[in-house]
Amino acid sequence: MKKFTLLCMAIMAMTCVLAENVKLNGLYYSLGSTTAQVISDQSSDKSVYKEYTSVTIPASVTFNNYTYPVTSIGASAFESCSNLQSVSLPSSITSINTDAFYGCVKLGSVNLPEGLTTIGSRAFYNCNLTEITIPSTVTSIGNNAFKSNPTKTIVWKPATCSIGSDDSAPFYSTDSKVTSFTFAEGVETVPAYICKNMNLLDTIVLPSSVKSLGQCAFMYCSNLKSINLPVTQKTLPVSFFEGCTSLESIELPATLTTISTDAFYGCTKLANVNLHEGITTIGLRAFYNCKLTKVTIPSTVTSIGGGAFKGNPTTSIVWKPCRGC
Repeated sequence: MKKFTLLCMAIMAMTCVLAENVKLNGLYYSLGSTTAQVISDQSSDKSVYKEYTSVTIPASVTFNNYTYPVTSIGASAFESCSNLQSVSLPSSITSINTDAFYGCVKLGSVNLPEGLTTIGSRAFYNCNLTEITIPSTVTSIGNNAFKSNPTKTIVWKPATCSIGSDDSAPFYSTDSKVTSFTFAEGVETVPAYICKNMNLLDTIVLPSSVKSLGQCAFMYCSNLKSINLPVTQKTLPVSFFEGCTSLESIELPATLTTISTDAFYGCTKLANVNLHEGITTIGLRAFYNCKLTKVTIPSTVTSIGGGAFKGNPTTSIVWKPCRGC
């Protein structure tokens, strides 16, 4: 009898943690032991969500006299809901999973709440978002999360956040519409590739809180004319400004010691840059095909990579290093 009782208790305990799918107020949920996740349309013909033009996700749902906080939007939950125009998310949401709103081609309004930590790959791929604000609590954004949106304005608040690299970066597009990208005060890391190919951006302001710059962050921002670099920066990363063909001048922070490979490669209008004392390393092709007519190499430089100043119309060079270069 004791063994039978223990077996029944074990089965009941397992039942409590198994997810249960339910429909409440027009939305389907997967109920876990303590939280609820919004899931895809479970109707036989998958037609329920297709009719919605707006969706408000509640902070919690109640089922069988138990209240579950709604913490997640499940994978492909609203994928290809072509009539959906607006979504309101509660502050309880911490994750938006892979393909959650993929192909919601009319979705032009969604609030991403503070408290959100994870945005999955392609979560908002091919939507209609013109403005995006990434909350400070977000720590991870998957590949191409916001690709193929007509986004014009982005506000970036996370202190640090991991994102997809190169052509998998969250906002990457071959036809970018972004004209304004704001890094909010409190941002500590500019992720690699974050603004790659945003060829309509003309000005970027980095807050004083920035401590680290990622490689290729502003690669091919061909309309970029001005940017302030953090005053504490020691290294300008690989290909940081590569292909910024409208950049005419830049002030390097006094703390800078290393200009990495291809940092200003192909900045064809860059005619004014002061290489100050304290710089020790100038990488391969760092200023390849720029517009520098005068170049002064500081006495502190100990290494210059091949082709560092190749392709410039340089007529005057001042060389100060005494040894080791």
